[in-house]
Amino acid sequence: MTDSRNQAVLDLERLVAAVDELQGGLKAAKAHYQKALRSLRRGDPVQSALAVGASASTRETTTAMLEQFERERLASRMSLIAAGVDEGMSINTVSKAWGISRQLASRYVNRVRPGEETG
Repeated sequence: MTDSRNQAVLDLERLVAAVDELQGGLKAAKAHYQKALRSLRRGDPVQSALAVGASASTRETTTAMLEQFERERLASRMSLIAAGVDEGMSINTVSKAWGISRQLASRYVNRVRPGEETG
């Protein structure tokens, strides 16, 4: 396996792990939001409902997980594009494979392989 392909595998594994973490975190966040909702429906003040729902920590945790997921998603996208280019994928092929414009595919290819414009 080439270095770029190995990196793509590692990055995709990290993305899958980030998805698992995000899934678990979103499930926990949902439970907190449901507590806050029940509190509001009971007529509790907003401040109390937010406290019951642990809103501050839930927001911070969810934001951190989403940011980590986005970092892993971008890393895997870039390494998969690099591996694809190493295997002969053109910008047009990258564009079609990812469902993105040719211009964006070109920017990605140039990001992973500066100066390498492949058809």
